[in-house]
Amino acid sequence: MGAKGEALLAQLLGSAAPEVRAIAAIGLGLTGDRRHAPALAALARSPEAGPVARAAAVHALGELGGRFSGGAGGGAGGEALGVDQAMLLALAESSDSQLRQAALLTLARLSSGSGGAGAAGGGELPTGAAEAIAAGAFSADPESRSAAVAAAVALTRKVFPRAQEPLAVPDGMLTLREVLAGLAPDPAPAADRAAALVALAPALRKAAVAAVSTSPERARLVADALLSSASGASGASGASGRGGRQGLAPFLEGDEQLPESEKREVEAAAESIAAAVVMPFVSLVRHPAVEVRTRAVEVLAARAEPQAQAAVIDALGDRDEGVRRAALSALGAVRDKTTVGAVAALVKSSPSWPLRVRAAEALGRLGGAGGDKAVLETLTTAARSDGYALVREAAARALAGADQAAAAPVLRELAQRDPEPSVRKAAGELLKGTP
Repeated sequence: MGAKGEALLAQLLGSAAPEVRAIAAIGLGLTGDRRHAPALAALARSPEAGPVARAAAVHALGELGGRFSGGAGGGAGGEALGVDQAMLLALAESSDSQLRQAALLTLARLSSGSGGAGAAGGGELPTGAAEAIAAGAFSADPESRSAAVAAAVALTRKVFPRAQEPLAVPDGMLTLREVLAGLAPDPAPAADRAAALVALAPALRKAAVAAVSTSPERARLVADALLSSASGASGASGASGRGGRQGLAPFLEGDEQLPESEKREVEAAAESIAAAVVMPFVSLVRHPAVEVRTRAVEVLAARAEPQAQAAVIDALGDRDEGVRRAALSALGAVRDKTTVGAVAALVKSSPSWPLRVRAAEALGRLGGAGGDKAVLETLTTAARSDGYALVREAAARALAGADQAAAAPVLRELAQRDPEPSVRKAAGELLKGTP
């Protein structure tokens, strides 16, 4: 593009049409000429310009590369053509999704030197950018969460790979949203996402605690991130126990194939984040909203901390039966003696037969292979004498799963004498070793 073309684009930055300003901003960014940085920064700062044009200007600043102007993350010299980091950090908290995404990606590019012409740096991750990206990972907007992962990879790997042309000639109609999306990097492989998760673990811990502590909606997002990956180490802490999957959404969903050494690092990072939010989630077990209490207890049921298990026991007496059922369904990853006792009490005395079914199932999981005597006795009594067939069947299945040898005489008795055909059939199948 010649000087006249650039001059025309600079002039179009002042157009009354936001779409025109946006395209002009992207065009100037793609020139790589940092002399356009002040004009692009001015557009990015201007609320009157509209979110689309501002997002385009922020993306363009990332395309130009360079450094921040003074302050943290900046460097000596070149401040007149630098970018205000504080502006980008503020825009990363914008209510507009496209503006947030642009700010996160440009923060990463300028902080890491992965921008258009930036020089790569080294050392520790810049705190401001890392914390903004970590907060974005728990955004309510899925596209912002995806942008946060892409930004995390750019920040930690110091690369911004993009195979497609940012402004390629389209075959048909092209929307400005598609143009902005085309400025994002290529999807990162699992190994890079894993490395970003590990590197950003301290910032993610801080962001997760803040999210759970300040907003029920954001607490739900943190719970979703933890539970969707069954996060946490599979060791003594018992944070996962659900298939041995590792990770933290949206970085990893837990089923990616990683080398063993990387898997251990990911599990340690995810475990540290899960451990950090235990007490904030404990405080939500008595939240007025049922869905908040439910999600909190689902997270805590997988934690071995005494405070977490005490909160789960508290939830077993929740005024809402749905919360009680959710607590029972989530149990099994951690075998806590007090929790086992509380569940056994429900099997024996809960007036709700659906709750007794869930409690029997949970007790079978908590008993584990060769379940202890109290667990086996409780399940045996329920299988033989509960007044509801579904409870007797659930107890029989749980008993067989906990200790096949101890279950055998009970199953034979049920197969021959239970008044309900479905229970007799289930007991016969369990005796044969079929579920």
